[in-house]
Amino acid sequence: MSFSEVLKALKEGHKIRRKGWDEYWVIEDQICPSTEIYKTVVLHTKDGRDINLWYDIEYMLTQITYSDWEIVPEYTEKESNNE
Repeated sequence: MSFSEVLKALKEGHKIRRKGWDEYWVIEDQICPSTEIYKTVVLHTKDGRDINLWYDIEYMLTQITYSDWEIVPEYTEKESNNE
């Protein structure tokens, strides 16, 4: 997927990742100090950390140049237990 397709998928609520990644990106609501809600891209890592990518813009800009993005398949608990 090109990053324009990735951005569209993110805006539609999908989780996205690069092929081979265990982590994923998603758009989430964040509350800034003035209590306003805004959208941000969050990286959810395989060890459970959540990283707001706006704080690491260089990393984010480097990653968007790749075209091996994919939408993360959504699994139910039952499906994941059968794998």
